[in-house]
Amino acid sequence: MYAPVRPRPQAVAIETKVANAASDPLVQLTIWAAASFERLRQLQAPAGGDGGNGDADDDALEMESIITLPLIQVRGHDWQLWFARDAPHIPSISTVISS
Repeated sequence: MYAPVRPRPQAVAIETKVANAASDPLVQLTIWAAASFERLRQLQAPAGGDGGNGDADDDALEMESIITLPLIQVRGHDWQLWFARDAPHIPSISTVISS
């Protein structure tokens, strides 16, 4: 990974599609959110990843919750603002604003 951006994860994910695109942009946003949460967990973990006790899984469960990520979906002239929260297996995504 490029060293200057290694400790600086993305702040906002934006996915754009043409109005008549067959694919759902929310799928890509969900994948990006999951990857962002994983990277944030890596940055939050102590050096060595196991907290010195040899059990990385227990340390992961004890980590503080990760911030909510804003996601922007644009399809043609319509847009939606989504928010992703970290969850054990897949990000929880909800929308609050749309055009």
